[in-house]
Order: sequence, then C-alpha cells, then structure tokens
Amino acid sequence: MKDCLKQKVTVTIIRADGRRYTGVNQCDVDGKDVCPRVTAGCPTGTGYELCGSVHAEIAAAALAEESKDVPGIAYVEGHTWFCGPCQHRLQEVGVSCFKIGAGV
Repeated sequence: MKDCLKQKVTVTIIRADGRRYTGVNQCDVDGKDVCPRVTAGCPTGTGYELCGSVHAEIAAAALAEESKDVPGIAYVEGHTWFCGPCQHRLQEVGVSCFKIGAGV
C-alpha cells in the first residue's frame, strides 16, 4: 500500500505513559496519479471501496493494540473529523479523547 492520493491524514495516539503510535492513511491503487474517488466525484466520506483505503485511525489503532490497557489521546492532522467507525476502533484500544488539528 502507499499513501493516499487524495488527502494525507496522520493520526498519532499518545499514551498516558508517553508511548506514541502513528498511522497514515493508505490506499491500494497502483499506477494512478489521481484518486479514483476524485475521478468518480465521490463526496467526502464515501467511495472507499474504489481505492481499498485504510484510514489513518485504523492504522494507528493496529499499532496501539499492544498497549490498549493504557489510556490514550488521538490527534488527527490533515482532516477535520473522526468518522464513527474510526472513533469506535480507537476506543477499543483505550483512546478516550480525540483532538483535531492539534500538532503533536
């Protein structure tokens, strides 16, 4: 997988004990310079099946699974919201606070 062609989003989970886990959104489209969601005119938050994307939140949560018993805060950069499924996944790995646009 490679970085998303549409918009780079980074999510960093910072644990109460100082550990950090950073995920970047990824796409599974090869040989294209333009996101297929853009070409298809998909509104924000739709059309992910066209690119097989992995949200940055999901990537960060996978890394943070090992320390899910330690509370954490998730910081997102490059986007202005956390979608419902991503919020739920982050909560499953101990994230209880979500910050948008806050540099870490």
